[in-house]
Amino acid sequence: MPRHIQLTDEQLQWLRDNHEVLSFSELAQHMGCCVDTLKRILARHNIRHFDGAKYTPRFNPPTWNRPCMKCKCTKPRPRWQYICTPCKERSNHEDYGFNL
Repeated sequence: MPRHIQLTDEQLQWLRDNHEVLSFSELAQHMGCCVDTLKRILARHNIRHFDGAKYTPRFNPPTWNRPCMKCKCTKPRPRWQYICTPCKERSNHEDYGFNL
């Protein structure tokens, strides 16, 4: 996993201005990272698009606040998950005779 580099607004603007002018290795050297990390930065900030799953940003699945079918809590959880994780784990432990 590459290290996550926090960029300032000036660095992002510099990347936007120079990503077509300079090579990837020159950009990476200026940013102090490797070429793969630089490509991930460019893709994450929608400066440049690359084909392939290696450079796509993380996908956050949609969530909802629908009440849990067991305990009625409304904490956000992934869409179409009808029972919250604590209730699901509790029921799995009860199935095997474990008490929490």
